Amino acid sequence: MKSKQKSINPHTYTHTNEKNYAAAAKIFGKLTHQHPDKPEGFLGQARSLDKLADKQRSNSLLSQALQAYKRYLALGDAIADLAQFRAAAERCIERMRFMGKLVWLSLHAGGGSASAIN
Repeated sequence: MKSKQKSINPHTYTHTNEKNYAAAAKIFGKLTHQHPDKPEGFLGQARSLDKLADKQRSNSLLSQALQAYKRYLALGDAIADLAQFRAAAERCIERMRFMGKLVWLSLHAGGGSASAIN
């Protein structure tokens, strides 16, 4: 796992540590296009988008985060850190449940349409 970490630009982690999640998500997004076989880019993108979605209270960003989590998890055999894999899987499930509750509430609280959810 150590050698894989070196493939990620250290500036990306700086953006994440400085809570500049939009910049980090953008950089991780570029990394996922350049290295689609490296799980670290997808995980970084997912986490950045997840935090940005919380900060902006955006379900659209949360949907993007879920897609990145799913792409990360799909690379299962390429992921050496099983604890990190499990944590990402649990977070993905937690966020999918949250989205499901929003859809349910929208449909059952008189909204009638799930498209009304950001």
